[in-house]
Amino acid sequence: MTKKKNKSQEIKSDKLVALHHKKSPATEAFRTIRTNLQFMSPDKELKVIMVTGSEAGIGKSTVASNLALTFSMTGQKTLLIDTDMRKPMLHKLFDLPNFQGLSSYLAGDQDEI
Repeated sequence: MTKKKNKSQEIKSDKLVALHHKKSPATEAFRTIRTNLQFMSPDKELKVIMVTGSEAGIGKSTVASNLALTFSMTGQKTLLIDTDMRKPMLHKLFDLPNFQGLSSYLAGDQDEI
């Protein structure tokens, strides 16, 4: 008997392909992007990647999340920060609470994120 997914779980599964569909062509594309980014400057460690775009709903959070997942799956320390103050999305994708975050840290309400 298979467990039925609710709509929220299906959306997360569709967007986080690197986590839920490890052998899919989309996941392989994210691994290729990761590898290309790593080899852009082989003599210097890649420390920061910023994903940005000019419009809402074009997939910035999806791309950033899947890239972060592919980097973390190689054993690299990975920190993914949602800096969208008006419409944060990462907590929804990863099913996490959103009561403290970057704005709390910037306001001095907490010492660490």
